[in-house]
Amino acid sequence: MTYFKPPQLSKDEIESKAFEVLLAYYGTERIRLPIEVEHITEFYLGYDLVFTDEGLYQDPNFLGGICFIEKEIYINAALENHEGRMAFTIAHEIGHHVLHRQDYLDYLKGESPEILCRDTSKKPLIEEQADQFAASLLLPKDFLLQTWSFGEVRNVYQAYKYAQQFKRKHAIHNVSISALINRLIDLGVFKDIPYQKGRPNLPRRGYLKIIKFVRKIRKFIPRL
Repeated sequence: MTYFKPPQLSKDEIESKAFEVLLAYYGTERIRLPIEVEHITEFYLGYDLVFTDEGLYQDPNFLGGICFIEKEIYINAALENHEGRMAFTIAHEIGHHVLHRQDYLDYLKGESPEILCRDTSKKPLIEEQADQFAASLLLPKDFLLQTWSFGEVRNVYQAYKYAQQFKRKHAIHNVSISALINRLIDLGVFKDIPYQKGRPNLPRRGYLKIIKFVRKIRKFIPRL
C-alpha cells in the first residue's frame, strides 16, 4: 500500500471543502438530510460504486477504497446491510477525491495507480482527514447548530438518547448514532463526553445503575 504525505489542512478547511461539495450538488435547492452520498458519487463526481468481497475486501478491516484513474469507489460488500457504515465509507472516499486526488496523482508521477483504502486497523493523517470530511459532508455544521434544540447533556446515556431522538425527528437514516455523537462533540455541542464507537461507551457500573433505576420506576408506571 502506497501512502504519501497529505496536504496540511485545518478542520475548518476540511469543513469548508465538504460544504462546497454540498452547495455544488444541491445548487439552488435547500441542503436536506439525509445527504445523498451515493448520488453525489455517481451523478455529480462521476465515480462508479463497486461492491466487492474479493481481494483486500475479504478482510473486514478494509471497508472501502478509491481509484482516481478508473474513477471507481470500492465498498466492502459486507456493508450493504449497514447503511450508516456504508454511507460514512462512501463519504470518506469522496473525501479522498476532494482533499487528496490531485496531490496523490502528482505524487505517483505516472506510475501505476494505487488504490487508497479505508483501513480501520490504522489511521494515518490521510485517513483522519477523510474521516473529518465524511462527518462534515453527512452532518453539515450549519444544519446541526441551527436545528439542535436539546438542553445540556450530562452523560453519555443522555447524549445517546438525544442523538437517537434527533435522528428520528430529521429522518437521518444513513448516519449511526455514534457518528452523530462524535460530530456533536467536535462541534462543541457535547462537552466532557468521550468519543463513541458502536453502543454508548458507559462504564459498566454506571450502566448497571441506570438499569436498576429503570426497573425501579417501572413498578410505578401503569401497564397499558
